[in-house]
Amino acid sequence: MNINATVFVQVIHFLFVYLLLRYFLLRPVANLILAERAYRKKLKDVIEHEGHILVHKEEQQKKKWFMFQKEWQEQIPSLQQYVKKTYQELDIKKILLSQNMLEQEAQKVAKHIKERVDYAK
Repeated sequence: MNINATVFVQVIHFLFVYLLLRYFLLRPVANLILAERAYRKKLKDVIEHEGHILVHKEEQQKKKWFMFQKEWQEQIPSLQQYVKKTYQELDIKKILLSQNMLEQEAQKVAKHIKERVDYAK
């Protein structure tokens, strides 16, 4: 086996170029990739944190809303009371209208009878 000296020179050149590329090209590129991964992880953590804050704020809003509804129901009379009061007012109006209508009908009948009596004379 005859090994030429150029093979050794080529091996040395290959190792030299590999070390140069590793030091000047591969390491900075690997650092950039690691930095980008760290940045993405940081962004993901921030998004998750903001999501938790939003969930907490939504829960607070729901609590405030339910408290408002409860206070509203306590402060405002119930619909049944309002409807009952309205029906009572309507019944009173019907009674008043029916009394007025009776009076008007009585006047019409009296007028009609008077006209008949006058016609008969």
